[in-house]
Amino acid sequence: MNIKLLAIDVDGTLLHDNHELSERTKEAIFRIKEEGVRVVLATGRGPRSCDPLIEALQLTDPMITHNGAVIYNPVRNMAEQQVGFEAKELLPIIRYCRSRNIHFDVNTAFGIYVEQLREEVVPVYKQFFVEPVVVDDIGSLTDPIVKLTLTDQPHRLDQVMNDIVPQFPDLSIIRSGETFIDVIHPQATKANALRYLLQKFRISPDEVMAFGNYYNDLEMLQLAGTGVAMGNAPREVQQQADIVTQSNNEDGVALVIENMLRDKLVV
Repeated sequence: MNIKLLAIDVDGTLLHDNHELSERTKEAIFRIKEEGVRVVLATGRGPRSCDPLIEALQLTDPMITHNGAVIYNPVRNMAEQQVGFEAKELLPIIRYCRSRNIHFDVNTAFGIYVEQLREEVVPVYKQFFVEPVVVDDIGSLTDPIVKLTLTDQPHRLDQVMNDIVPQFPDLSIIRSGETFIDVIHPQATKANALRYLLQKFRISPDEVMAFGNYYNDLEMLQLAGTGVAMGNAPREVQQQADIVTQSNNEDGVALVIENMLRDKLVV
């Protein structure tokens, strides 16, 4: 094993449940970067929500954001690649959400929009360092939409998945967390975005180690030569991984990196 690139999910993987980056993990990331290994974040977050991590880890490699819909270049502060829809393509799901009082927002590459900002979801946006813009009708937006996110209680989202997945086979509808559903372009996956970056950097999948904790990470874990599932990942995700590490709260990412450095499994 000769690892040249790490692809790391953020929430539930790199960060603790309080969305904090531990000093141990930070040190491990710096050490692996010093060995010449590229570090690529692969997250459902948008670019602006990643700014604190970019600064803390001094990241310069492109990152996979919006679950693969946008590849963001932090050095040039631009979207290197994006795939999305026109707002009107999402109107049936938006109407579904309105009729059932399910909170939703839509993301452009760098913006986030809501039709109403409920008090109970304000803390969610704050913890991700984003401030949604309130608009009267999301369907009237003209910029390309890269992601529609539904937020509600887990049991309600279970029913939402049962309702909308069969109705919209041409969309990628993924459970990105217990309280989140993301609707993105079918070509927008973390794995496809990673393929783009591997081609750009002339790195083979065998030279990649990917870390993840949820179903939206599965395809990326399978693409990488070494897929690492977190100890807090669902059993189905762990079963598809090559390695199961400790949980995010136990610095599972740092543990694997430390072992790599000890065993000299890098470039």
